[in-house]
Amino acid sequence: CQPCLLYTYDDKDQLKYVAYQYQDCLCGSYKEYYKDGSLKVEGQFKSVLTDNFKNVSTRNDCNLRDGIWTYHLQNGVTEKTETYVDEICPPAWNWRSANT
Repeated sequence: CQPCLLYTYDDKDQLKYVAYQYQDCLCGSYKEYYKDGSLKVEGQFKSVLTDNFKNVSTRNDCNLRDGIWTYHLQNGVTEKTETYVDEICPPAWNWRSANT
């Protein structure tokens, strides 16, 4: 399938993330989980707008965050949300430096 919805597990057989992926190309919905199974990150990678996946990773169509990304603390509380357009997140303020 091109792309496929893949469920990725760690070495202890715990779900790490669920994502649409073709080889190393993430393209579609994405969910990442904490070790306890609670949701860590939810977002969308840019969809590949072609049926031709040959050499897709060299065409700058892969792994580009797009849309709203929500980051959760392990207790389920939303830590932050960010909005991306083709991997670019306009900096309203620098979250990382504010929390270091």
